[in-house]
Amino acid sequence: MRIELHTTKNDDRPVFISGNFNDWNAQSPSFKMLKINDGHYEFTFSDTSTYPYHLEYKYNRGGWDNEEADDFGSKTSNRIVIKNQHLITDFVPRWFNKGKSYPIHLLPKIEVVHQNFEIPQLNKTRRVTILLPVDYYENTRRYPVLYLQDGQNLYEKNAPFGTWGIDEKLAVLKEKGHGNIIVVAIDHGETERIHEFTPPTHINLGIGRKEGTKYLDFMANTLKPHIDANYRTFTQKEFTGIGGSSMGGLISLFGGILRPETFGRILVFSPSLWIYPDVYKEAGATGALEQTKLYIYAGGRESQTMVSNVQTLIQSINESPQNTEINLVVDPNGTHTESKWSVAFPEAVEWLFY
Repeated sequence: MRIELHTTKNDDRPVFISGNFNDWNAQSPSFKMLKINDGHYEFTFSDTSTYPYHLEYKYNRGGWDNEEADDFGSKTSNRIVIKNQHLITDFVPRWFNKGKSYPIHLLPKIEVVHQNFEIPQLNKTRRVTILLPVDYYENTRRYPVLYLQDGQNLYEKNAPFGTWGIDEKLAVLKEKGHGNIIVVAIDHGETERIHEFTPPTHINLGIGRKEGTKYLDFMANTLKPHIDANYRTFTQKEFTGIGGSSMGGLISLFGGILRPETFGRILVFSPSLWIYPDVYKEAGATGALEQTKLYIYAGGRESQTMVSNVQTLIQSINESPQNTEINLVVDPNGTHTESKWSVAFPEAVEWLFY
């Protein structure tokens, strides 16, 4: 059985194949691939009789901190094949290098807009940060803007529930030519989070104070005008996005419905739709999401209803006479975690804005 690997060029590190046939040894000399030419490697199994029927494997360049990555710099799942196939052809678009899979020199500039940005609608303050393209101060161009909830979990390495690592993903997107975007991160209100992210609904579930309308009024009428006045942005709805995960995904979806004139790009990961039973009717109302792009991610291992709920939502939208472009991504193994949303983030940005 022969395996043929094609990958990026201009990387002199050797390539090894590791799997359930060699105890996942990352640097076994017996499983070093033969370099045919730059970006082209081969390996031939001389005898697979003692190997498992299903071979699981991954590629690395001399250690698990140098393993293969996907196109956006995330770790990949194990490759699985039936042994004794004649030829297997694989492709690796990107590699980790000492634990990093992104170009460090393209990381965005992170600035604090205000440590205590006033939210007059709720009589509160909140930290707001902004991620600017690395070359923002070296040009005069304008940029689309994506407003994201739960700022504490977006880029900080020691976030309590994990991080999306959006700074790293934006660096990868920049390398691909799709990183010319500003991201505004709004910290959540800790114990106030569920109240601020709960839309008003006539069904009383006993959850939250339903302050979602006030919170979105802050985003549309206070925060966005401030960002537009102080940074070089495109202000039109087709260049303005809102997004988040879980409750943050719910309030972002509600933002697209409530403020269609403001937000034309909606990023929704694992939304807590069960808290807002009116969402199906309101999202399906005529013109609710007119001329809007909506990216939704759902994991099959999040809950018994996550996937079915988002499918019902999309059905409601599609049955209404409105121009909404939808991209639904269902990960059968997806869980309700920052690590999964990190993987979905760059693909969502690329689809929504490019």
